[in-house]
Amino acid sequence: MMMKPFNLQISKERLDGLDTYLEEAIIKRKVPGLGISIVVDNEIIYSKGFGLRNIKKKEKVTKDTIFPIGSTTKPFTSTAIAMLVEDGLLEWDKPIRNYCPEFKFKDSYINENVTIRDILGHRTGMPGHNFVWFGFEPEITYMDKVQYLDASKPFRTTFQYCNILYCSTAELIEKLTGKSYSEFVKERILKPLGMKKTFFSREDVWKDSDYAALYTEKDGEIIESADIDLKFGEGSGNINSTAEDMAKFLRFHLSKGKVNDKELLSETNLVKTHLPATIIGPRSMLDDVYPEEKLVHYQSYAHGWICEFYRGNRMNYHAGSYQGCCHIASFLPDLNIGIDILTNTIESFLGHILHYHIIDRLLGLEQIDYLVVDERIMNYIKENKKKGQERKEKEKVKKTKHSRPLEDYVGKYTHPAYSDFKFKLEDGKLITNFGIHTSEAIHYHYEIFEVNLGIFGVSILVNFETNQKGIVHGLRIQTEPASDPAFFKKEDNPS
Repeated sequence: MMMKPFNLQISKERLDGLDTYLEEAIIKRKVPGLGISIVVDNEIIYSKGFGLRNIKKKEKVTKDTIFPIGSTTKPFTSTAIAMLVEDGLLEWDKPIRNYCPEFKFKDSYINENVTIRDILGHRTGMPGHNFVWFGFEPEITYMDKVQYLDASKPFRTTFQYCNILYCSTAELIEKLTGKSYSEFVKERILKPLGMKKTFFSREDVWKDSDYAALYTEKDGEIIESADIDLKFGEGSGNINSTAEDMAKFLRFHLSKGKVNDKELLSETNLVKTHLPATIIGPRSMLDDVYPEEKLVHYQSYAHGWICEFYRGNRMNYHAGSYQGCCHIASFLPDLNIGIDILTNTIESFLGHILHYHIIDRLLGLEQIDYLVVDERIMNYIKENKKKGQERKEKEKVKKTKHSRPLEDYVGKYTHPAYSDFKFKLEDGKLITNFGIHTSEAIHYHYEIFEVNLGIFGVSILVNFETNQKGIVHGLRIQTEPASDPAFFKKEDNPS
C-alpha cells in the first residue's frame, strides 16, 4: 500500500536505535566500515560513519570518509546527458549518429537507429563485453571498440547491462562539450551541489586524509584488498564519494533538479532519467533468497537508475561494487526519502540491502531481519561460484598434453576490440602479458591454457588454433558469455 511521507520529527524518531543496530550489524556481517546518509523532505537528517576505514591504523569511518561507489557512477553520467539535452547539444530520441558519427555499432540497423535512451537504458542488444576493459589500459578509447563487438539480442527487446556503453557515453560528453568527462561533471554537478569530497580516481582520493581502505576475506580472515583505480571505467564506475556528498546528490534528484530552490536542471529532463526504459525481469535476487515474502515488484531499468516497487512504494536506486567495496544510492520519489550506504568490503551485501531496513523504519513497517537475508545472499553467491568451479573441473580432460613445444605459442595476438595478448618463454614457462597484467599460462587440456588475470578472481581459457599447414595462427577466447568466442590473430605469422 502506498504511504505518504511523514514529517521530519516522526522520521527522526523512527531512526532511534539505528546507531546500535548498525554497530551490531557490521560486526555480525564482518563489514570493516560503513558510511550512511538519509534524506527526508529535502533535509539530511542522518549522516554518519561506523566501524573502521583502516583496520591496521584503527581509523574510524566518518560521514566524510571517501569510498568507491562503482557503478553508481552511472546516475552521474545520465544526469550529465540530461544537461546536454537541456543545452540543445543532444536529443533523447534522435539517433546518436546525428551528433557523433564516430559512435558506431557493428550491426547496421542498430547503428542507424540507436539513441542515447537506448544506450542509457541498456537496450541496444549489446551484452556486457566487459573483456574490453579487462586489460586495465588507462588510455583505452571505448567508442573505437564498440564497432567490433557483436549484439546478442534483437535491438530494443532485452535488458543487458553494458558498462562499456556508459564509458563510451563519457567520451560522447567530451566530444560534444570539448571538456573532459570529469571537468564537465565537476563543473555542472559537483560544484553547484557542494560535493567537495567526490573524486574521479583513487589517485586523487589517496591525497585526502579520510578515505576507506578496501578489504576482502581469505580463509576466514579479513585482509586488505588490492586497491584498484577504475579511472579506465570513466562514466561507468570510476567515481569515489562520501555519505555526506551522496546525500546532496540524492537531495538534488528528489528536488527534481533544484538546488536551494534554484533550478539547475529542468524537472522535465531530470525525471526522464528516472522513468523505466527496459524491463529487467520477473524476479530480483531478493525474491530468490527470500521467497517467503514478495517484497520487490516490477523491476526495470531507467537511465542510470534501477526502478522497482518495494512493499508497494516506488523506488529508484543504483548499486555499485567491485573488489573491496559495495555501495547503494536509493530514493523514493513519492515519499521524498533518499538513502545512501557505502561499505569497504564485498564479502557482504549489507550495503546493498540495508536501505530496505531504513525504509521499513521510516515507514513504520514490520521489520525484516536483513542480516539473515544478507547471509542468505552471500551463501547463494558462494554456492553458485562453487558449482561453477566444480563444473569447470569436471569439464577438464585429465592427462592430456599440448601437441607442440611451448615456443610455437610465443607471439603477439590481436583483436581490434581488446587488449593484445603477448606470450613469451621464461625459464621454460609460457608467460602471458595482457594489458597491464602478467601471469603464467598454465596448460589446461589439449591446446587450451588457463590464464589468471589477477582481477576480481577472473581466469580465462585460451584456445590456440592452427591453420591448414599446422602453424599456430591465432587463439580463441570466450570474451563474452552471450557471444561466440572471439578470434585473436597472431601477428607476423608465416603464410
